[in-house]
Amino acid sequence: MTDKAKAAIATLENLGYTHEGGILWKPPLGKAPDFNLLDTLHARIASLEAQLSARQDAPDGWRLVPVASTAAMEWAFRSAEVRYSNGAGRMLPMDPHSAFKAQYRDMLSAAPPPPEREPKCWCETCRPVTLSDMRMVLCPDCGNKRCPKATHHDNACTNSNAPGQPGSSWEHVKPHGATND
Repeated sequence: MTDKAKAAIATLENLGYTHEGGILWKPPLGKAPDFNLLDTLHARIASLEAQLSARQDAPDGWRLVPVASTAAMEWAFRSAEVRYSNGAGRMLPMDPHSAFKAQYRDMLSAAPPPPEREPKCWCETCRPVTLSDMRMVLCPDCGNKRCPKATHHDNACTNSNAPGQPGSSWEHVKPHGATND
């Protein structure tokens, strides 16, 4: 065997090619596919949703209030002001800071609770695909685009990507090779 042939064989072996005799060498197959990718992505999505939810909740000792005070909040503040004054617009002998705290506490207790957040639905019916919101709508359970649950969140998951499934937006798409009878 010549030096060039030895060098060529060494190069192919270093690149991961395998040889089982004859003149053909098998190229390396590469990284094995990750069959748990969907589970990994679902876990990551759940983690990010939990982080987002935690950011939107008020920490202990805090309360979410409207940006602009409501009439009830202003009334509570004024009522506390009257309670801590002598009726002539002068504060009773009390630490002004404590009076403000009382007014603030009463005003916060009159604040309405934050409105319930509507969960943003992912399905094609609740969140239609538009030019400004372009995405592929997939079933969250099976990951298939033709699953009826991808079309509407109340539909059952069929765990199938076959065209023509009832309830799917792909219901009227003919399978490949089907004829119009």
